[in-house]
Amino acid sequence: MADFSRLNLNARLAAEEQEDELDRLMASHSADVAEESVQAAAPASDADPFAHTLKELIDDDEEEYVAPVKVTLPVVRPVVAPAVKVAEAPLPVKQAPVRNGSNLVKKGQKNPHGATNPERVTEVDARMLAHLGQFRCADEHTLSQLQLARYNPGTRTSGTKLMAEGTVVSRLKKLKRLGMVTAFKNPVNSKKLWQATDAGIAAARGFGFLERDDAVAWGGADSMGFALISHYDAISLVAALLVSPLSPYKEIVGEVSVDELISETEIRRAQKPIAQRLFEEGKSKGDKQSFGDWRAKKLAEVLDAVRRKDLDVADVLDFYPELWTLGQPKGDLPVKETHWPDLVISREDGRTTPRSQSIGVEVELTLKNTADLVAILRTIALELEAPLVYGRFVYFGPAKVEKKLRKLDAIHGFKLFESGKLTFVPLTDGAGVPVVYNARVGG
Repeated sequence: MADFSRLNLNARLAAEEQEDELDRLMASHSADVAEESVQAAAPASDADPFAHTLKELIDDDEEEYVAPVKVTLPVVRPVVAPAVKVAEAPLPVKQAPVRNGSNLVKKGQKNPHGATNPERVTEVDARMLAHLGQFRCADEHTLSQLQLARYNPGTRTSGTKLMAEGTVVSRLKKLKRLGMVTAFKNPVNSKKLWQATDAGIAAARGFGFLERDDAVAWGGADSMGFALISHYDAISLVAALLVSPLSPYKEIVGEVSVDELISETEIRRAQKPIAQRLFEEGKSKGDKQSFGDWRAKKLAEVLDAVRRKDLDVADVLDFYPELWTLGQPKGDLPVKETHWPDLVISREDGRTTPRSQSIGVEVELTLKNTADLVAILRTIALELEAPLVYGRFVYFGPAKVEKKLRKLDAIHGFKLFESGKLTFVPLTDGAGVPVVYNARVGG
């Protein structure tokens, strides 16, 4: 039997030798490819290419791992563009804190009174507060008549125009934040009016205004009825136009200073103690004496003292301010036993003659009944027969009031207009436009 074991062994050896040869061929081919790649990448040089490659690797490693130098970089804040419709408010400037009356408040912060610290009352503001304090109420137009606009560097104008109403509104809003004024609506015509608070009056007096104690109308519009608000509003306008730097009435009454104006409130306050005393004496004695009777006697006493030089004529109304109130003894013809003018332009300062230069002012928006107007005109006519207190009178109002006054003056023979003792002035806004207090209830 044939032996095939050796044949199998030879075949296995042959297969192993064939695999070894294949491995050698593959290894040789890989070495050739690697060598060609190195030669292609390296530049031609006489030096050992492997050494050159190794040097480059070492140099690269040294550059990559050099110990870093510690550097503190500034913090860069991202810049955020402001919104298109909303302007970014500037940052407040840091300033030294300002001592408030009750606490330490920094500028720009609100104080306990609801206003920012930089806001304050100026002399311009004080002038408006003084007018409100004396004449109870006013609107922006009335307050704009009081003073000229300040110098404007942009337009280079100053001293030729009155303060703009828009400027007055801005100042009033500031004064409201400071608690110096309040606003209210006239319930008759819905007109917005302003009045001074007690703090506002105190601020005005701090600037030297309202020096006479009795000049202040404490309570403002709160102390008068609805029907009188329009009347006091008109009186306030006339008072402002009289003292305005651009007053349209200078040819009629001359220059008028703020100190020369006496309000109806001040006139009433001076007469009130006399009226109270007469009332109490009438109750106790059973014989009531009117103010007109008392005034006639007092005028005779004062005039006699002036003649004897026991009393300087310039001091008469200082000693007896109750004489500003008109009044005549009751007689056969109707008169006013007590009548308060709406305003007085006092010319007592420096007075040297018994004949007065002071002017009584009446403001009439509506027509009084005929009997009442006749009594007022007769009282004025009798007063001016002995002009110790008043030199003449001026009426302000619409044309219908002038027409009726002139008619009654002519019918009863007072001759007040003819003699120049009574002058009528149409009530305008200062630019010649008639002022009409139309009723617009509501709104």
